[in-house]
Amino acid sequence: MTVVDPADRELARSALDKRRNGKRPTREEERALRRIEAAQAEAARAEAFGSITKKEWQAWSGRQQKILNEQAARYGIPIGQAIIRLPEVVLWLHDFLAENAAKLAAHEEADTSERDLLQERAALARLNGQEEEGQIVALPVVQETMARWAQRLRQAAELLGRRHGAEAQAILDDALDDCGRLLAADLPDDSN
Repeated sequence: MTVVDPADRELARSALDKRRNGKRPTREEERALRRIEAAQAEAARAEAFGSITKKEWQAWSGRQQKILNEQAARYGIPIGQAIIRLPEVVLWLHDFLAENAAKLAAHEEADTSERDLLQERAALARLNGQEEEGQIVALPVVQETMARWAQRLRQAAELLGRRHGAEAQAILDDALDDCGRLLAADLPDDSN
């Protein structure tokens, strides 16, 4: 709580007297008056918020009285009396946080790891859903399909060779070999 300087009281009284008489207070009197008003507002807040009833605490916390009593007994939260003094609760809260900082940080790290795992699972579920809907295709399926296409094209190259000569077949075979090398370079190896 702010301690009011007696000199400020005198200056504030002088400022109020001057205002009542239609005169203008000095700058120092105005400042003293503002300091006194701020101290009075602080005192009023301390009075208004300094304590509440247990019923009010129950409404604020959204918890049943039984739960509040159990928490007060288990953790030592100063909320077990008929009148709850908020400065005591605030002090208890910050002491509790300071005393349990390591446990809370470890819990946050575990939450982060769990959250990462859940995100990975969600990503896998999305990929599986996209695969089921035909939006994406698994790499082994792509590789198998490409191998079947290559086989068909090689059969076509043999037919071209019989009809148009070995040179025509060689052109298509070379193109298929180039495609195979490009695919091998672009697609990851799934043999792992």
